[in-house]
Amino acid sequence: MSLPPSPVTGAFTGIQWDPMQKLRLSQPEKLLLRSGEANPIDYTLNNAEESTAYVKVVLKVLAEASGASGPSSKVSHLKGMLPDDEALQILYTDPMGVVTHYAITKLYDIIVCLKEKKRGGDVSIGATFYNEDDGNLLDEWRPLLRVLHLGGSGDAFAQRGAAYCLAHILMAGCPSQRFATSRSLKINHASVVEPLQALISWITSQLQSSASSSLSLVTPTLTALMTCPEARTMFANSGGIGYLSRHLRNGTKGSKTNSGATVQQLYELCFCLWTITYECNSSAMIRTTFVRDNAVHALVDLVSSAPREKVVRVALSALRSLAQCTAEASPSPSSDSKKEITGATFLSEMIGCGLIKYVDQMKERQWTDPDIVDDLNVLHKLLHENFKEMSTWDVYLAEVQSGSLEWGFLHTEKFFKENARKFEGPDGDFSVVKMLVALTSSNDEEVQSIACYDIETKDNMVPGDWSWKHPMSIPTIDPTDVGATGLAWLLFSYGYILCYASNLISEGSDLLLLVPSLAGLVGGVVLPFLGAVPDGTIMLFSGLGDIEKAQETLSVGVGALAGSTIMLLTVPWALSVYQGRVDFDDDNDMEPCYKQPKLTKSSLTETGVALSAEVNQGAKMMMLTTLPYFLIQIPAFFLSGDRETVSAGEKNWAMSGFVICVAFFVLYLYTQVKMSNDSIHKMRRVAVIKETLKKGAISLRGALREEVINLEKKEARRRGSITSATENSPLNNGGDITHPQPSEEISELLKGILGEAFRAYDIDSDGNLNKKEFKIFLSDFHESISSRAVDEVFADFDSDGSGTIEYDEFIAACYVLITKASGTDDGLRTSRRATVIVGEKILQDDDGGEEEEEEEVPEDLTALSPEDQQRAIIRRAFSMLIIGTGIVLIFSDPMVEVLSEIAARANIPPFYVSFILAPVAANASEVIASQYYASKKTRRTITVALTALEGAASMNNTFCLSIFMGLIYFRGLAWQFSAETLAIVLVQLVMYIYAQRSKMSTATGFLVLSFFPLSVMFVAILEYCGLD
Repeated sequence: MSLPPSPVTGAFTGIQWDPMQKLRLSQPEKLLLRSGEANPIDYTLNNAEESTAYVKVVLKVLAEASGASGPSSKVSHLKGMLPDDEALQILYTDPMGVVTHYAITKLYDIIVCLKEKKRGGDVSIGATFYNEDDGNLLDEWRPLLRVLHLGGSGDAFAQRGAAYCLAHILMAGCPSQRFATSRSLKINHASVVEPLQALISWITSQLQSSASSSLSLVTPTLTALMTCPEARTMFANSGGIGYLSRHLRNGTKGSKTNSGATVQQLYELCFCLWTITYECNSSAMIRTTFVRDNAVHALVDLVSSAPREKVVRVALSALRSLAQCTAEASPSPSSDSKKEITGATFLSEMIGCGLIKYVDQMKERQWTDPDIVDDLNVLHKLLHENFKEMSTWDVYLAEVQSGSLEWGFLHTEKFFKENARKFEGPDGDFSVVKMLVALTSSNDEEVQSIACYDIETKDNMVPGDWSWKHPMSIPTIDPTDVGATGLAWLLFSYGYILCYASNLISEGSDLLLLVPSLAGLVGGVVLPFLGAVPDGTIMLFSGLGDIEKAQETLSVGVGALAGSTIMLLTVPWALSVYQGRVDFDDDNDMEPCYKQPKLTKSSLTETGVALSAEVNQGAKMMMLTTLPYFLIQIPAFFLSGDRETVSAGEKNWAMSGFVICVAFFVLYLYTQVKMSNDSIHKMRRVAVIKETLKKGAISLRGALREEVINLEKKEARRRGSITSATENSPLNNGGDITHPQPSEEISELLKGILGEAFRAYDIDSDGNLNKKEFKIFLSDFHESISSRAVDEVFADFDSDGSGTIEYDEFIAACYVLITKASGTDDGLRTSRRATVIVGEKILQDDDGGEEEEEEEVPEDLTALSPEDQQRAIIRRAFSMLIIGTGIVLIFSDPMVEVLSEIAARANIPPFYVSFILAPVAANASEVIASQYYASKKTRRTITVALTALEGAASMNNTFCLSIFMGLIYFRGLAWQFSAETLAIVLVQLVMYIYAQRSKMSTATGFLVLSFFPLSVMFVAILEYCGLD
């Protein structure tokens, strides 16, 4: 490369170093600069010590002149060479801009001079720019990188020169280039890795633009870098093959997105791609990238357009190198040898792109370059040999994969009759049809028409096979086929359906709590497991399907996992604190006070909730279950490369994580079953019973009879007696009442459920119920007990004959009625409409909130006996669970596709879309339940609300994460979500710290609420910094 002269070269001789105080030069440094101007550059670089000293001064001048904001915008706007007098005028108006160009020019001269010196001599680039004592790169190199990133307003000269100089300086530190440095100098290659990656990152950022001006900045530097194997590998790992391929396709004649690249730029781009092919034999990742980025297609297009002979030469050389590559030195981590990418793979692509035809035509021409003739002969032989081994279907498949469709035998009815069933694919995913659908949007009209013809012809051959859009063969709407409004409708529809299914599962699980024999199992196993099903299903389907697409959609599942976990621990947690807040007691060390009145203060710091020991323990379990995250992140932090490379390195770690997740899952369920009789689980069962009774969906005996009898038998076994109060009931023995009393445990259960009902039916609020109020209570609770039996029970418990019963007598009477009742309805039941005034207060919440208007409830259960009601509850609960789970299984995959499409259209990663939207559909029931309990404003109910959220997070850490571990191990996917993992673990760690306290203020609750948006920003910042 020859660096064009600076537009202000004429001003260089007029630079005076003494007045330029901004440069902060010492007198020896100024003398060294003047010496460099007065003597030839070769004389200044006579020995290594003087060469290094001079280079340091020039780099210091560049650092001080360019400043923190980069080179001056005045000089950067100059395009052509200025006359000397105008250049000197610029020196006076913009001295630092001129000095910047001077320093770049001097560095370029130094690099050129050192390159021409004898290899292995004492004076070289390595000896000049690397420390002699430790072999590290000089610290003064950094201004060159700053010029690249802060190059003013398009200072092409400064950026082009800085990039070229920095490239040669860094290449001198690579092991493959040590022959060019001093034999006595031992360069530390580690000091070069970070700067080289920074330079390549800048180059790739420029290649992302399709402008010819961006190409002119980087192609000379990139051409130089590609002579270094270390730089080639690093550039390929940074997506360089894809950028080069895109520019080659856009630069060929006839491209509708022609970038305006010159022939020289096409040559340089193709040259870079050719040099990278030398690494194919030693890197499975690079071979995979050549296939993924359609590099063969770009090279074949370049050969077919034949812009210049020198471009054709390097393109043919690159194709030949790919055709002859092997996988012996670097086999793919995949155990399937049929998927190994070798020269045969590239030859199939070349055949699909029609290279055989072009090579046959080119062999007929007269070429002056013997290398072209040799490459054509080799490619002709390899292509025809490979073509003979391919079936017509293989040729068609290669053509479709290449995207270069041309009319011929492969696009006729005869071909489709012979190969129609092969369109289903070996996995039944119709991948070929999907590729044809994508080609209908091609920029090439001929390709569009051929793709449409093939689809129509295939459909006529095999009618009714268009079920490929959904892996479960269920008809769905492809989100790629609808507009923005249709996509929003799909999101709302699928979200509503999943939310409905989630509520079905939640309500079905709650119904099972009404069955005492199943309550422990349901509370400990069924509720936590089924609560995680919606999230887990979304995560499962995000990793199914085509392996490459699955790797992309896996981020949807990770977003759902992160969003669900973080949302549950922030949004509903904060809302629960707000709903359940009570005053802090000034006289009791500012502890939450749950005595009436509970909330009189408005200060956020003087109100809050109590955090019980159960909340503390739940947080510890939650934190313990984060261990698998740390396990999978060990390889994730150190592995890089393509999916197969990373997956192979993570496979054993993933299996270990899978085993630990399953173990923690079983441990969590075991602890929940063990605690199924503690106060928290009992309270949830009581809440479900109360809610069911309030709706009138079950009778009093249907809800409580089996529970009471079980507690009674338990008490009898403890006392060694088999008698019970039911044997003495007046409803059994004709009225011989012996004042049976429930045990303390039964009494506590009945008071927890019926206490509010007693207060509601005590219309005059005197603490007693008269016979009429008692009968209305039984009627509204669907108890068809004879009037005589009720009169006898009431009379027996009305000990003072006042015509009323007190609270404890009411509980005892209900106990007798629940345990054993007989007789038929003899007109006792009154219309529910007749008791509307009382009904408005039935089982109202502790806070006295209004209830919704109650409609007539179908009495399909209340008319049954208690035993039949229990059986009907089981049937109905399992029906709801099966239907809800089925709906989740059906609609989770379409939801994943919709979220992926939204992310694609919004041009944002799918993770962020699913992070925000997926939890809304999957975790609605948990949010609603937590608010219901928190609004009660008791110490026990806030504990129920918060421990449920901690439990949901633990299920995500075990059940849901085990799905990801399984996908990584069994499907060969890669865990490349370090930023997301750090966010999940960090939020859980912070919440663990908060949960270990005895209280949480409302202000802290709002702080917790902010963690949700902050976690999104945290992930974005980490990804911006290059963590993933």
